[in-house]
Amino acid sequence: MSSPIVLARTEADIERAITHRDLDYELARAGKYRWQVDPKTGVVSAVPSRGPGSFVTGTNAELLYASKAAYTNKNTFTTEFNIADTATGNALWTLQPGTLFQPGAMVGKKFRIIGTIRQLGTGSTPPTWLLTLRMNPTVTPAIPPTGPNVGAMVAALTGTTTANTLMRFELEATLTVEGAAGNNSTIRGVGMIWSPRGFASPFAQDLFGGGATPGTVATFDWSSVNTLTVGMTCGTSLAANEVQLLDLLAFGLN
Repeated sequence: MSSPIVLARTEADIERAITHRDLDYELARAGKYRWQVDPKTGVVSAVPSRGPGSFVTGTNAELLYASKAAYTNKNTFTTEFNIADTATGNALWTLQPGTLFQPGAMVGKKFRIIGTIRQLGTGSTPPTWLLTLRMNPTVTPAIPPTGPNVGAMVAALTGTTTANTLMRFELEATLTVEGAAGNNSTIRGVGMIWSPRGFASPFAQDLFGGGATPGTVATFDWSSVNTLTVGMTCGTSLAANEVQLLDLLAFGLN
């Protein structure tokens, strides 16, 4: 039986390992960890990497938020109301500064919001619906929400007299101009909302930042905690005109 090989290191070897980095080791370590700001403490630390992005472009797609339950029903209202509430245990999605949008490297970064809404329109007057997505630079948005409009319907669409039909919306919001901290950066939001049975013709409509083409809003603040609100406005206040956000996802892209 052969004796085990013992690799002894002198104090000088150990000291050199501390003062002179092993480049091969550091390159291997870089692929396993990435630097990130802890949103609770503000401390920058190395965290395990979730895996490589594209080997061609270096881009990534990451799920940032997923609702865990259907949100509450909302009816009898005519002003913008956040239907992505916390009453059923879902947390509000908050975009932390220094995560997706990092100073000096945020132009071209984007987030995608996808949601599914159930509508009830059995009242004597079919409802009209208007969706507005906002990123509010505060942890607790105002009622009604007042933050930058990153995506909204150009005009309200008339709903149909029907029960339990679905609306689906998707929006990509891209940071196009990086400004100083404060309400000084520009986001371009573009998307679509559709409901084959829940909307009267034309059944779908564009979503634009600010509610108008080309979809830019120039008051985004990357340095604040931005809280998403999914605002819905109803044209006729009836108990039979009801909406419920069933599912909400947010992704970070690029």
